[in-house]
Amino acid sequence: KKAFAEGSDEKWLFCSGIITEAIMSWALGKVEMHVSDETYGINILKWISPFGTLNIKTHKGLEKMGFDGTIAGGKAFIIDPSAIGYKHLEGRDTKLLPNRQGNGVDGQLDEYLTECGLWLRNEATHAVLEGVTSFT
Repeated sequence: KKAFAEGSDEKWLFCSGIITEAIMSWALGKVEMHVSDETYGINILKWISPFGTLNIKTHKGLEKMGFDGTIAGGKAFIIDPSAIGYKHLEGRDTKLLPNRQGNGVDGQLDEYLTECGLWLRNEATHAVLEGVTSFT
């Protein structure tokens, strides 16, 4: 409910496996859950609630960073896609750098270089869930 207090009615939850398991265990038979078709090779679990729609994606990288309950406690990130954007460093947007091969190389090697990241606008539209270490 709190995650939908501001921003759009559809958000994304990126979480470790333990949090996905917890959601599935308490949601079974209680809330409307849908497994979407695989899109671009990604399976998405969709939770439809009276407050909004939450697209849930288990992110294995969060477990590798210790967000699976073993080190830093289970974490999940709720992102409002309408409040994020692409942001590059000034003068560092995507550029083609031709002829990057070393001397004596028989061929041509070009490189695309970008220094960028995500720009999160309006902090209140996003949320962090933390401290999940187990569920019953």
